[in-house]
Amino acid sequence: MRPLRNWFSRIREQGKVSPVTWQYLWLLLVVILLMGITTPAALATEKRLKAPVTVYYFHSAIRCETCLQIEELTSAILAANFPEELRNVQVYWRPLNVDRPENRHFTAEFKLSANALVVARTESSGVTTWKTVDDAWSLINKPNLFEQRLHEVVAGMMDGGTP
Repeated sequence: MRPLRNWFSRIREQGKVSPVTWQYLWLLLVVILLMGITTPAALATEKRLKAPVTVYYFHSAIRCETCLQIEELTSAILAANFPEELRNVQVYWRPLNVDRPENRHFTAEFKLSANALVVARTESSGVTTWKTVDDAWSLINKPNLFEQRLHEVVAGMMDGGTP
């Protein structure tokens, strides 16, 4: 800031401003103005991209082999497909037992009636958008399709949509 102040002081002392100086001043003014301009669409996109995505696997205390497989496969898929996002906390992985008192509120919040794989994004406003991966049970014996479906839902939620 000091060099800029000195520069303006020299211009005042000299009493004249060259055309190059005026061009520089106009360019500086335009750059300063453009730095502060952001469209509402750009702000909305930026806001959506910053909202983390949480992949929940809600289960009960008593679990069958398929339930355990879904949890294991989901964990492996997230680690393989979203390692950077997991490391940068843009994606969270949270298997939760809804039989525990501290987790019971999720049953009402996500309208759960049984074990469920849910991908959710919570905006800074507190509004949560989520998608239940209903076909997880039918795809558990088809790991490639399961991976494709989970990747599609997580990536879509990260992009700000609701797949």
